[in-house]
Amino acid sequence: MSVTLNALLPNVDIRKPKYKLDYIGDKEGFFIYWLRERDFYDISEFYVSGKFFDGKLGTYVVMTNTPQPLITPNKFNFSPQDYFYYKVNLDYNNKTYEVSSTSTTLRVGSATIPIRWYEYVNP
Repeated sequence: MSVTLNALLPNVDIRKPKYKLDYIGDKEGFFIYWLRERDFYDISEFYVSGKFFDGKLGTYVVMTNTPQPLITPNKFNFSPQDYFYYKVNLDYNNKTYEVSSTSTTLRVGSATIPIRWYEYVNP
């Protein structure tokens, strides 16, 4: 991206980092990368979605955070931000994070309320 540092100087091109979650080997999981310095990119809240790659069909399956029959009033016509994502809040002071459901706003990711993904079936 092009940035103006000073009106007397020409614009400077700065590369904005792209973050991609990855894993090594044949494992499943997720990773949260913490930034050491928050001067350039300050983020304490973000949203995650789930997709499953079906190798047999060669397509991605979109996942929801709620079983589709329980989505009301219509299991096919709903607000995507409520059912396709989980919200993650980062606490930089304690180096902890909390995951909550966007549809119910309840905290998830504990032993009693695990993070669950459900296949979305498009009509």
